[in-house]
Amino acid sequence: MSRENEKQKSGNAFINALKKSNMTAMAAILVVMIIIASIVSPYFLNVYNLQSVLRDLAFVGMIGIAQSLLLLVGELDLSVGKIACLSGILTGMLMVNVGLNPWLCLVIGLILGTDIGISLMKEESLHRS
Repeated sequence: MSRENEKQKSGNAFINALKKSNMTAMAAILVVMIIIASIVSPYFLNVYNLQSVLRDLAFVGMIGIAQSLLLLVGELDLSVGKIACLSGILTGMLMVNVGLNPWLCLVIGLILGTDIGISLMKEESLHRS
């Protein structure tokens, strides 16, 4: 009998935590929006569209992870998005205007973004001292 009570309490605790969280309402709204979009458009939940959405959101996810890591160590750095944007633009310009290999441009963009980020970090540490 006590195991059943423990299972009910743990289940109730989970439900109570969901009720208290603001993210629950946002998740519910997201689910409702996905259901409505899939009913209205037959192309919404097909493989091509889902791959396209994931591909487009990969950049935002990488910036979000980098920003989260900065917040975890106690830094508030708003230049992460700007550096990523600048690196992406320069990488695209190298591909289109110069005609370099896309993989080479990707490596150049990563090196450029890393170099700018490290130089800004060093400059910021000099101002703190």
